[in-house]
Amino acid sequence: MSRSRGNLRAGEAGGAAEGQRGASGRAARERAAAELPGRDTRRWVASRKLQVVRAIYQGVLTDAEACQRYGLSAEELESWKRLLSDHGPKALHATRLQQFRQL
Repeated sequence: MSRSRGNLRAGEAGGAAEGQRGASGRAARERAAAELPGRDTRRWVASRKLQVVRAIYQGVLTDAEACQRYGLSAEELESWKRLLSDHGPKALHATRLQQFRQL
């Protein structure tokens, strides 16, 4: 997979390598969990989508936990991850979704 503007792949957003995760990795995951959107979130702006996807990549949430926590379908969450991976964070803006889905 090629990398372009701001792309994230599993493992990249987590910071330290797996063998180097200790207290600092745990602290980073705790900070990420504290920064997650509220469970009652219904308005999904790009920054909130990005927080959820980054939390998944950092191991703070699983896909299933994110879907249950926020009432998302697996397809919707997968589309956020795919748009972010393929086109970067700007693709998560609602006004850009139509454009990127046609590509």
